[in-house]
Amino acid sequence: MTTTDPVSKGPSAYARAENASRRVLLIICLGVLAWGVGSVLSVNLRELLEAPLDELVDTGFKAIIEHWTFQRVWLVLLLAPISWLAGRFIGGSSVLFVVPATISGEALSFAVEFLKEGSPFHSWEDVAGWAVSLVIALVPCFAAFLSGAKAFDRAQAQSLVDAAARKAEYDAFVAKTTEPAPPSSEPPKP
Repeated sequence: MTTTDPVSKGPSAYARAENASRRVLLIICLGVLAWGVGSVLSVNLRELLEAPLDELVDTGFKAIIEHWTFQRVWLVLLLAPISWLAGRFIGGSSVLFVVPATISGEALSFAVEFLKEGSPFHSWEDVAGWAVSLVIALVPCFAAFLSGAKAFDRAQAQSLVDAAARKAEYDAFVAKTTEPAPPSSEPPKP
């Protein structure tokens, strides 16, 4: 239920706060959903590629890259398409969608990891791998949101053109139907 004050020209402060809270809740839920489904995909992908990767990747820097690559599957495969949809249908700033959605997914990831094994960071290399992989994985999300926003702008421009054409057609119809009728040759009936 949204409320508007009939005297004011726009929505009330309560209505604006209500809409903003719904938007925040939607963004957080989409981030958590992307992380949850992406985690399932990541585990399945890791199991599928475990034997070939174990032969190629030993310990050290390559292992850290491999670990964080699989940790970012949810961002690239799920949050990027969700970001496009958000740009297309929700609009707004890309930073105000991508960053909170990512933070909500990462917070859930850290909570699960912390409950399972303690801290997910065992060295500075882990922290660096986390930060670098996060920044690299966010690039497609921002690009997808901007692409969705451009699609929204194109659709909006096309709808304005269509509306103008319909209005011109309607105006022509109204002008034709409101013209005075030609005088009738029959006398009026009493």
